[in-house]
Amino acid sequence: MEDSARRRLGVQPIALNDTDLERVEELASLSPELQALLEGLPREQREALVRRVVLDRSYEEIATELKCSASVARQRVSRGLKNLKSQLEEQ
Repeated sequence: MEDSARRRLGVQPIALNDTDLERVEELASLSPELQALLEGLPREQREALVRRVVLDRSYEEIATELKCSASVARQRVSRGLKNLKSQLEEQ
């Protein structure tokens, strides 16, 4: 995104370190089946779950990034895991 567009939209540049890049590579290498299961989750659950499990973020970090409370972040991760488990059991 261009700098002027970032300023207009109030979006901060994303800074990635080596650990973040390794995690992104791990996510990209997930099996197509698991990617499809993740895509089947509600957006809020998927975003929280990926941040917690794949990116290894704390609940406080997730809450800050998703602009919710830490308890809501925990709830979204928990529900996302429950939904994934349910989907896997159906297969």
